[in-house]
Amino acid sequence: MKTLRFYFPCHRPVPFYHSYFNQLLATEELDLAIGYHNTSGQSHYLLDASGSQAQLEQLADLLARELPVSLALGKPGLELIETPDSLTATVPIPPMEDMGAGLGFCSHCLPWFSQVQDDLPRQLSLSCPCCHGEQQLTPGARAITADELATAVAVLADGKSAVLGGVTYAYRAAPENADCTSLLICDPKVLTKHLLADTEQQLALSALEKPWVRLTPLPGHELLNLHWYRCRFAASRLELLLTAALARAGMDWVHVSQDGARDEVCQLAGTWMPVQRSQSFKLTLSESLFAQTESATGAWRARSCGPEQLQLEPLTHGAEIKDPARLALQGTLLRRGKALANSAVLYLGHQGPMQLQGYDAQAEQQVFLSLSPLPATGLQLYQALLSGAPELIQKFREQFPYECLALSELNLSNGASSRTDSLQSLLATAACVLGLGYRQSKQQLAAALAASATHHRGHNAPRVDYPLVWGSEGRTIDWRRMLGTLISFRLAGDKDSSRLAFGVLDSLADYLANWVEHLDQQLGIEQLVLAGQDLNNPVLAQRLTLRLGKNVRLRVNPALDLDGSLLAVGALFDRPARRSSQQRETAP
Repeated sequence: MKTLRFYFPCHRPVPFYHSYFNQLLATEELDLAIGYHNTSGQSHYLLDASGSQAQLEQLADLLARELPVSLALGKPGLELIETPDSLTATVPIPPMEDMGAGLGFCSHCLPWFSQVQDDLPRQLSLSCPCCHGEQQLTPGARAITADELATAVAVLADGKSAVLGGVTYAYRAAPENADCTSLLICDPKVLTKHLLADTEQQLALSALEKPWVRLTPLPGHELLNLHWYRCRFAASRLELLLTAALARAGMDWVHVSQDGARDEVCQLAGTWMPVQRSQSFKLTLSESLFAQTESATGAWRARSCGPEQLQLEPLTHGAEIKDPARLALQGTLLRRGKALANSAVLYLGHQGPMQLQGYDAQAEQQVFLSLSPLPATGLQLYQALLSGAPELIQKFREQFPYECLALSELNLSNGASSRTDSLQSLLATAACVLGLGYRQSKQQLAAALAASATHHRGHNAPRVDYPLVWGSEGRTIDWRRMLGTLISFRLAGDKDSSRLAFGVLDSLADYLANWVEHLDQQLGIEQLVLAGQDLNNPVLAQRLTLRLGKNVRLRVNPALDLDGSLLAVGALFDRPARRSSQQRETAP
């Protein structure tokens, strides 16, 4: 007889794991003990099993087959133990107070939904002892008949839109009331025939949370011609049956209306995390070190709702944010004051300037880099470039009139954020120089550059300069010389825009790594926090992780997001930000 411990570390509680291990304890014939503990924001699920070699192998196969991967799951482990300890017991794990959104299906009931049965409402309502997916059906979905589903498939095959269970679907062209950037993948096996997706992205799409993942279509795709698409797999029993029928009818994907219950996620520092949370949620902490009990910062409110527990709620109109980089640091580390010593934060978001901050051994702040605002209009951008390098810009205008026109008509103050001191603004100007867009928003142009970079095969690219100069707020990037480097490459005959776009992002990651190293020499940096929406860029995130992760510990908070709830939680630790945000919110 041997006793093996299977352990599953997670960066947050996973409700399905609670119910699955309790179910396993009640039904498995082996001598089992289970455990769960939450320390320092980390959840650990333990399973001790005693039995013969053959029995333990069967259990391992069962777990591999039935236990779905969660985005919160770290690296599972297995070890031989001599004696059980207090971490495991032969009693169920106590249920979570807030079990969150449940699953529509699991590996146990998945085979039930490969074919549509005549009595579809009964089929959808079949009770699963593992996931209880029947409880996740909406009244509208529960009432759909087999004939209605077949009609929807025929309508979609004809190029029209169909509504099932309150969700709008369309093939080829997205209807007006559906998001043209959101795709439901009907057959996961053919995903890479249409979109660029690496192994990690495919695993994330298959995770039990069924999140949205941003992917770029293959170059020259006949129907998918946008820079990015938010993609996901079937997330409900009805969608399982629908996508299986659509795949049999030759449709590999369909446009789908947005699902606010599911977050878009991105991978950063080896961790999948929400880009921007959309719904209220609770956050449990290992200890409470807040300076305040409530904050309203940006578009989120954070408030204490019990010992070591927070309630996070989105706001329609939030307060202005001061020093978002510091708030991101505090929201990630869940610390304040002296506990920020020897830390740094790289903020690439839309609530403040692109910024690199460091904190010394006394937790005194030093802003190493803060991007100065770029000119708001394209004409001002063009005139600034022309005044700095007239001969270079004149040659560029003669050889690339389209790119010059795109640059001169750019408006960086339009869009969801009017800030011009973000990385998004800088990348939008670079996209114009590379000929990646014309009369598009800065969001679209920055996305075009990021998507183009994903098309580059290889790891070598031209080095784009990011020289530092002194501005009104300290060090800043000389964006004129940075764009001048790109212009020089184009004038020299480099026509590979994907290679140049990759060079823009890879060079930035390299420069940032050098700046962090310089900051480390000055302050002794032990950890670096990454935050901000512009990190939702696969190439940049991957290159930053590769270059920065060699010399410093990278930190993110996957329980929150990149640029929303993260800052609201951070504000709880920052008394000045808390007081000023409250004054603004209550002012008439």
